[in-house]
Amino acid sequence: MTFRWFLIGLLLLTACHSPTARRAVSDSTTVILNRADEQVVVGGWLAFLAETDKPLTLEQVLKRPFTPILADEVNFGHTDRVHWIRIQVQNRVAGQQPDWLLRVISLSSTVCDAYLVDHAGRVQAWPAGIRFPFRQRPFDALTFDFPLNLPDTQARTVYLRLAGVNSQQYIFDFLSPRLALVFARNFENLMSLYFGALLAMLAYNGFLFLSMRDRGYLLYTLYLAAMTCLHLCMYGLGFRFLWPDSPEWAMRAQNVFSGLTTVTASAFAFYFLGIRQRLPSIQWLFYGYMVMGLGISGLALWHNSAKLTFFITLTVMPVILTFWITAIIVWRRGYAPALLYVLGWFVLFITIGLFSLKNAGIWAGANFVNFLMPIGTATEMLLFSFGLGYRINLSRHEQAQLQQQRAEAETRALRSQMNPHFVFNCMNTINYYILSQQPDQASAFLQDFSKLIRKVLEHSRLAYIPIADELTTLRLYLDLEQERANHQFAYQIHADQLPATLLIPPLLIQPFVENAILHGLRHKTDGPGLLIIRFWTDSQKIWVSVDDNGVGRAASAVINAWRHSAKQSLGVTVTAERLAALGPGASVTITDGSPGVQVRLGLPIVTGVSTQKRKS
Repeated sequence: MTFRWFLIGLLLLTACHSPTARRAVSDSTTVILNRADEQVVVGGWLAFLAETDKPLTLEQVLKRPFTPILADEVNFGHTDRVHWIRIQVQNRVAGQQPDWLLRVISLSSTVCDAYLVDHAGRVQAWPAGIRFPFRQRPFDALTFDFPLNLPDTQARTVYLRLAGVNSQQYIFDFLSPRLALVFARNFENLMSLYFGALLAMLAYNGFLFLSMRDRGYLLYTLYLAAMTCLHLCMYGLGFRFLWPDSPEWAMRAQNVFSGLTTVTASAFAFYFLGIRQRLPSIQWLFYGYMVMGLGISGLALWHNSAKLTFFITLTVMPVILTFWITAIIVWRRGYAPALLYVLGWFVLFITIGLFSLKNAGIWAGANFVNFLMPIGTATEMLLFSFGLGYRINLSRHEQAQLQQQRAEAETRALRSQMNPHFVFNCMNTINYYILSQQPDQASAFLQDFSKLIRKVLEHSRLAYIPIADELTTLRLYLDLEQERANHQFAYQIHADQLPATLLIPPLLIQPFVENAILHGLRHKTDGPGLLIIRFWTDSQKIWVSVDDNGVGRAASAVINAWRHSAKQSLGVTVTAERLAALGPGASVTITDGSPGVQVRLGLPIVTGVSTQKRKS
């Protein structure tokens, strides 16, 4: 993925600075266009004039002296002052190509007006800039492109009136309309790929938040959204596609989203790195960054200015450096997911650092750094996604370990009182609801489970209980299993006309019911499952039948063998031993039905009223 974005960055460089581009040939202070259908970069031989007190008209500018600029790039720094640029141009290939485009490449121009003055003093004007709706641009491009008609070889003068709320750095070049359209569309297509990837990642993490309800994914989604909007503003796609008729918002949006990006990045770092638990002594710093970000957004909405943009440029590096050093400390203290966070902020630190140096005018000639931002951001976002997933998996693993330890502790406490297999089954059901994050169902299930545990504890030390109590416990268990299976099976219990004094060993039927559900009904795919339990008596025995319409023992064995999960049922084994301990009057037969399995138990009749025999 990183290599892919590196290639895209190289293509972006190619789009804006073609290998065929050449520096302008000059005659004294005049730019000479002597080849058709080429990109000609105006390097040097420019002149500028700064407005001081009040706006100047073109007539006034024509009478003022200009100061020469011999550098390849114009850099006025962070200022709200308006500047005029003068370029003299001569088209020596007018017969082949009379029409040229003058392109102005800048970080953010709120004012970019062009005036073409010919040798006779005639003036053509193109008022442009972000202060106008996008559709009013002289040429359909994200940069400011002015169509110049140069029908002869006479020298002409172009005057540009420039202003902005960002760092006022400009590059000028002449190129043919065809080449300008190719460059514009290539740049837009590559930016569309970049923002498409960001939006896909944004949608994916938003979906993960809705599915898992983890606050980390919510904060990361908000951070992604703020960063995406910020880059839409920086590269002009927001103004072109999202708010083309809102120039006032277009001038403020970049600084507004810069502040929101600071807020969401701080909140995400605070949560991801666990600052409150691991480094509580510096949590005030993160809160301060959040407040600062909100202040930046508020100021941008109230009074946007170049000074605010310069302040953002100065503060972005300390903020990133804080996040990076904090992540290193947290990682060195044993929190493994922080390593991916360290790598992500390192990449962003380098790319944004280079961009800030250019934006601040310290390294103004490094034009390539404008296109490192997508590479750094994409790499950072990818590493953060991996880190967040790693963190969630680690948290789940720790949670599962805690739940397993709790389950084992509860099992050890109850092992001497109840069937261990039955406990494990119930705990698995609880784990299912906990891990699937269904709080309402989990609450209802836990209430029923607590009732079941209470009854099991009440009965576990007794040799016999009233059959009515066994039926109550059995129904409670079946309700829980039915809920766990999403009601994919139904059950019926028939126990009419049984004497109230009839007693039965506790938890004797449940293992066979469990087997019917887990090995028969669970694998059934050709219709609803049905479990029928019947109790009746004759003169010598209590009879119990457990019938299901599941897949049967043969099919279940095949499924278990295919899944490598074939094993003997501990509950049925223990129950068989209990039946054997009841004497020769107890029996169990298991036969294959059509479909499913039929289990029939025969138990000796034991009666009582209120006194129950305790186990020895």
